[in-house]
Amino acid sequence: MSPEQVADILVRVEDKPNEDTVMSTADRLIARGLAEGLTAGKAAGEAEGRAAILLRQLAARFGEPTADVVARVRGAAVADLERWALRVLDARSLGEVFA
Repeated sequence: MSPEQVADILVRVEDKPNEDTVMSTADRLIARGLAEGLTAGKAAGEAEGRAAILLRQLAARFGEPTADVVARVRGAAVADLERWALRVLDARSLGEVFA
């Protein structure tokens, strides 16, 4: 579905705020898919931003990270990134960050 089609559906729903709007099954699925897509995109963006910050912290503290470390950080969950970002403050080695 094109962005124009999604925008058209949203405009149709927004143009009738005081009317009982009956959404078709397709409209509901599209709206749900759009909401889920936005949520997933936001989460992915958050993880990407946290990974970028952690990689800068690691580089400043221990030197440029290897390709393996970069891949591990970029593929990590937000919870892992948070834990590692806190550990980088006190860690004496890269191994202690990921321990």
